[in-house]
Amino acid sequence: MPAAGLAAARPLHCCAMSAPDEPSPQGDCAPTQPSTRADPGDGQPELMDPAPLRDGRFVDAGRVGEGGMGVVDAAYDRLLGRTVALKAIRPSLVDKKGVRPAFLAEARLMAELEHPAIVPVYDVGLREDGPPCCAMKLIRGRTLADRIGEAHRERTIPLETYASLLGAILKVCEALAFAHSKGVFHCDVKPANVIVGEYGEVYLLDWGVAQRAGVPPRKGVGTFAYMSPEQALGTGVDARSDVFGVGATIYELLADHAPYPARSSEEAIAMAEECRITPPECPDAPPGLADLCLKALAKDPGDRYQSADELRAELEAFLLGTRHHEVARFPAGGLICREGESADCAYVVVSGECEVYRERDGIEHPLRRIGPGGTFGEIAVFTGSPRTASVRASTEVVVQVVKRSAFDASAGLNSWVFDFVRTLADRFVARDDEVLTLRSEQASAEIAVRALAALASHGTAEGTPYSALCASLAAGSPRSAADVAAVLERRDELAIDAAADRIAVRREP
Repeated sequence: MPAAGLAAARPLHCCAMSAPDEPSPQGDCAPTQPSTRADPGDGQPELMDPAPLRDGRFVDAGRVGEGGMGVVDAAYDRLLGRTVALKAIRPSLVDKKGVRPAFLAEARLMAELEHPAIVPVYDVGLREDGPPCCAMKLIRGRTLADRIGEAHRERTIPLETYASLLGAILKVCEALAFAHSKGVFHCDVKPANVIVGEYGEVYLLDWGVAQRAGVPPRKGVGTFAYMSPEQALGTGVDARSDVFGVGATIYELLADHAPYPARSSEEAIAMAEECRITPPECPDAPPGLADLCLKALAKDPGDRYQSADELRAELEAFLLGTRHHEVARFPAGGLICREGESADCAYVVVSGECEVYRERDGIEHPLRRIGPGGTFGEIAVFTGSPRTASVRASTEVVVQVVKRSAFDASAGLNSWVFDFVRTLADRFVARDDEVLTLRSEQASAEIAVRALAALASHGTAEGTPYSALCASLAAGSPRSAADVAAVLERRDELAIDAAADRIAVRREP
């Protein structure tokens, strides 16, 4: 395949490396010591040294990336017939002490971490000119940093964009959880080390400063602007240090800059040691995201999410809108919500049964019964109007309470869906109103018919005692005598003299 054709397929990205003990201007620090995986005492065979690659196997297709320690070229693999990323040590650093072992250690570590969000390593060997190189998957996509920057160039960030970028961060959490299960901590999680591919695939890059569990801590390992306090102080890292890195990535999504916006590496490391972070200002962000971010960025590791998987679950719940729902219990007969009240939450029935009803003319009109898995109260939240019905527990009931903020976060992330649901809720309320109006008119007509029948049977030309008739019609019904009187007073065919306590059929003039 011609090199020019391959080079035209950019933008392409792959892992970058930093030279040992030489921070880059961005504050990247050195890779860790070579992997202890080669120790025969761990039950594995002793690792081999890399052998020369077959002459002519890889055809150079142009430079696609550079780091402090390495360069990355696209290359066509003539043995397997595919284009790969070929990473090699910079010629100027080939003979520097510690560079070759660190290069090989990173390649072996990445080969060990077989996960969909970690770039797979295909081969390691020596190039024709001597330095070691590593063949791996060529990633086509853009960094999360680029996508965040692009989003912030808009006047406001659509909630759909937040959902998409948070979805990528969710996959980073999955990759970290896998690495942590192998005793490996990335130690340099940041938006520039995350690639989002052309088809939604996500890769966490640059494992050059990763540390293994049990290895003596080193001070200042990572990127200063995103670094946890324990990394800055050299007190030791664990899974919670990478949780901090994910929090720093979310921070940049919210604020469009790193948690420590310092002018120099020295200032950034000082801020990292003290964890001096200003809460992000993000008025258009989904409610609750800043709180989630700041918990991940807590100075004390014990105050953060305790694992990448816990943070992943929290992010997933945030995207689904199911975070932190309270649980409430109601006894049989207990009123859960009342018609006409303002609404700040909806409910999901966990157990038990409820009755939904509305009142008209003092009469309760049952609408429906709701059992486990059923929901109610959402109409008032969607429409912003008072509650349209009352709900009473028929049996002992346990409900999950969904606050308005959860609706704003989850429904807002799919705003067009929210618009449809709100329209549907309005139509549902209108339908209930029509049904209740018909029921009320029917009940009023029945009272009027009974009153006319009583007047025809027992009344005189002067009429019948009004109060006695109202009491008679109310007996055995859910209406009071006053309710009956209110219905009769609206009937044109009846003549009522309340002062004289008389009611009669109105005579035609």
